[in-house]
Amino acid sequence: MKVCQTSSLSLLVSTLALFAASPALSADLPEKNQNCAKCEAARKALEELDEIERRQATQRELLLSIIGQEDSGEVRLTDGGDGKKYRFVRDTSVAALGPDAFRDERGLIWGDLVKKADGTLATLNWEQAKDYCLNLNPVSERARIKSDIEAGREPKSGVFLPLRANFVSLRGDLGATNPESSYQGYRPQLSIANLENWSWSSSPSGLSDADVFVGGNGYIVFSGYRDYDGTFRCAAR
Repeated sequence: MKVCQTSSLSLLVSTLALFAASPALSADLPEKNQNCAKCEAARKALEELDEIERRQATQRELLLSIIGQEDSGEVRLTDGGDGKKYRFVRDTSVAALGPDAFRDERGLIWGDLVKKADGTLATLNWEQAKDYCLNLNPVSERARIKSDIEAGREPKSGVFLPLRANFVSLRGDLGATNPESSYQGYRPQLSIANLENWSWSSSPSGLSDADVFVGGNGYIVFSGYRDYDGTFRCAAR
């Protein structure tokens, strides 16, 4: 949308330049030359600029209201490894993820670490953690999501145990300069809930291991044993 009228701005600039170049005219402004052509042109240009500013202010208010409706929750900003800022917005649209879920800029909603009824952290082995997240979906959706996860693909929708690739993107948002291969530059910043803890990924590593993400230092490592009971979180699209 083009808001500014170039002709009005050009007219204003040229008119003011004429005034500045003529001491006699400048000295007589504004009272003595109210009816001169230059003054009239300047007044007209200023009126048009006032109208443009008014419209811009209205548009700004509209855009801010749209942003406020979309991102009505808490916003957390992080410093990414590429020098950009990344937003994590509290998103409670997926009830199964609880009240402390945050959506990243790729649209992935990160749930908090899963907890027991008494509030302590739940621990499950790799298969159990995958099943726990999968079973948060309607029965009719589970086969599709399970198929995607087993193929190493991120489901287009639904709740699932995050893949290694999801954690790679996350550590890039948190400062890692080469997140695919290294944690260098990573800093545990305020972003997803309980970041510092150990989290299962749904990605296998070898025949008996699986990748885990260590939020305290940005490591993505294999657990050693898939039957180890560890903490985990679910994610959703």
